[in-house]
Amino acid sequence: MRAATTVWYFEVLRLLRTRRLIAVLFVMLLPALGIPVLIYNLDSLVGAELGAATLPPPTATMVLDTFGQNMQTFTTLAIVAVASATYTEANRPGLAVFYRTRLTDPIRLLWPRFVVLTVAALLAYWIAGAALAYQLAVLFDYTAFADLTIAILTGSVWFPLCIAVTATISGLVRGLAATVCCASVVLLAVPLLTTIERIGDWLPADIARTMGAAAQVDATPWASSTVGWPPIIVAVAAVAAVLAIHLGVETRRHTDTRVVTRSDRPR
Repeated sequence: MRAATTVWYFEVLRLLRTRRLIAVLFVMLLPALGIPVLIYNLDSLVGAELGAATLPPPTATMVLDTFGQNMQTFTTLAIVAVASATYTEANRPGLAVFYRTRLTDPIRLLWPRFVVLTVAALLAYWIAGAALAYQLAVLFDYTAFADLTIAILTGSVWFPLCIAVTATISGLVRGLAATVCCASVVLLAVPLLTTIERIGDWLPADIARTMGAAAQVDATPWASSTVGWPPIIVAVAAVAAVLAIHLGVETRRHTDTRVVTRSDRPR
């Protein structure tokens, strides 16, 4: 019990002292604060160079669509990079020895890493959502905060899935660069499946479409075909399945490490 508590405490310290929490907050808050201001002033920034041509008036729909696209591309890559740095401790022998000598059950190592990083990502995303709502209210007189809240909560299921996939891939490949590349390819390919008819509504990856639905003040996204229970159900099932695979990989690796250690002992 003391060893398990130490690992939870150690994971929180790793998140704080390595500045990973600041990195997660930065990649979430930057688009939430910058995109509304950029789109609101886009006509004055770019319109002068277009001559007689004028840009369409900025709307909340444009802001939410751009924010959603940023969440499922650049922010996903940042979360993958942070998660990869958290899970690839094999390249640091001292850290690997710390884990292997204090825990005999891999599941006691799985949960602290996954839960701490997931909570940090979700808190940062919700703070960014609050900042986005404030910007929309000030710049665009946006009032559909209930719809925006539902859209943000629905989009939250994407980040635990990103962390779970990265954790599993870190046990299948070696090195930080390989983990980042493989996880990024897998996660960035998932939104492409949303273009397939009758499949896209079940996938939790299309955050841009979720945010676009929130821009419709007269419609409730939760009742529409673009947002609902299917993506959440699929995301929860996918996270459970991926974590089960990750636990199997870690169990086999931990068993192999113990066998090698015992075989190397002098007789």
